[in-house]
Amino acid sequence: MPVLRQAFSVACNHKATDIPTQMLNIDLEIFRRNLLSTQIYCEQQLTNTDKNCASILRSINPDNEGEKMFKFSLYEVAVPNPFYTFGTTWKLDPINTPNIIEELFKKQIKIKQTKYYEAKNRKTFKGNILAFKVDETLVDGAASVSTNGLLDDFNCPPIDTWLYLTQEDNIRILLAWIPIQFVNFVNNGICVNPENCIDWFKVSYPADFTKLMEE
Repeated sequence: MPVLRQAFSVACNHKATDIPTQMLNIDLEIFRRNLLSTQIYCEQQLTNTDKNCASILRSINPDNEGEKMFKFSLYEVAVPNPFYTFGTTWKLDPINTPNIIEELFKKQIKIKQTKYYEAKNRKTFKGNILAFKVDETLVDGAASVSTNGLLDDFNCPPIDTWLYLTQEDNIRILLAWIPIQFVNFVNNGICVNPENCIDWFKVSYPADFTKLMEE
């Protein structure tokens, strides 16, 4: 049976957070290598046009005790005129399961690293980088509904997009590459996110963004 979920308005109530005074601990060489391999990998996945927003960039789906980490399903959104959309269910709670984000990050980046070394033409990719504060998320489903399932109920971006994992004051910061096709969707998710755990990297960490992205 599909799960009924409350729909959320996409009117943007997002509040700007304070700009950090210290730089994040990010290795420039690793960041740029991971970014390129992630961009290449995501572009390849976007050729699978038969997939929905929840599954198209969750092609990396590791096994855990005989089951896939991510399951995709159609559910009903509870509004006056109900509609159906796709969403993602984790086999393990990504927030309360120790080290699961770290383990999945290592697995997916290893898969994508070969793409970096195979790339002959370093083309320019269009999109944006999302910063997800893993330990500040709430499970409310707003971003999932507002992004057509691209972000999940934990506000987590799809695993294929993960490019760097770092910390700020013991809060894990997961950076993710969002291809241009999904930037407007993620804007909608940012607007309805009450805890401000997701925002564009260039907005949340402008000094880091400038340093890392400049030629």
